[in-house]
Amino acid sequence: MEEIAKDEALKVLERIELGLKEMPPQPRTVCEFLLKNHDRAALMSVKEVAEACGTSPATVVRAATLLGFDGYRELKEALKRLLIKGKKGVWWQFEEALESGPSESPRERLLKVLFEDAEAIRASATELLSQEFPKACQMMERARQIAVFATRTTKPAALYLHIMLNQFLHNVFLLGNLHADEIFDDLVDLNEHDLLVAISTAGPHYARLTIEAVEFARGKGIPSILITTELSHPAAPSASVVLPVSAPTGHHSLVPVLSLLDALIVELTARKKNAARRKLKTLEALLVEKQIDI
Repeated sequence: MEEIAKDEALKVLERIELGLKEMPPQPRTVCEFLLKNHDRAALMSVKEVAEACGTSPATVVRAATLLGFDGYRELKEALKRLLIKGKKGVWWQFEEALESGPSESPRERLLKVLFEDAEAIRASATELLSQEFPKACQMMERARQIAVFATRTTKPAALYLHIMLNQFLHNVFLLGNLHADEIFDDLVDLNEHDLLVAISTAGPHYARLTIEAVEFARGKGIPSILITTELSHPAAPSASVVLPVSAPTGHHSLVPVLSLLDALIVELTARKKNAARRKLKTLEALLVEKQIDI
């Protein structure tokens, strides 16, 4: 068959759809996978796509070439740009909420937000998250120190994780606790036995420091977990494990992220129940003695 001409006017998904009609069977299988999983494929290697399609890396490269790309790398970059371009930022979500108008009553807004949050939690229960979650738990269980980091609108989530884990662990701290610019002062002391947990949502304008922190950790051999709402996050390729959650469509929310953090906390509590039990009893007795509300 003739190669599909490279036409910048065609969007990447339209080119893939065109490939479904014109390609031989094996490259067509690759196109079917890319069309259904373009968000995942944006972060997958040639080998990973080939394994997912039950074909060879050469076939994946051939499919990309027939689609008019110079190779799979260029196709992958196009998929990343597609995700970033199509993502509505947190400020757009704030603006949409402000412009919802007086037609909605307070009760209607309440139910709308609750239903959207619930739907985002349900949508977060993906096969990919189920596969990556045990890896993240194992990394957190084995880590000598756990550094938690987030900025701006996701910083409350990092604070929540730190407070909850600190109830039964002794090795958790907030990265750059005094000031975000001091994160590298803390990171430089970590090594391959430690762990960085970075929380970053609200793309496409992601916090620069979060991206740099994850990239620095990779360069220094420090394992890292990235919790995000987008697989296209610029820090994702540098993270050891990516835990993706969905985001509500009509408003900005940390609820899906907090639900994932709750799952991590519950699992770590179960894995470290003896240590957790000892620290909680000691902490409870101290708080009662000091007459501090528990």
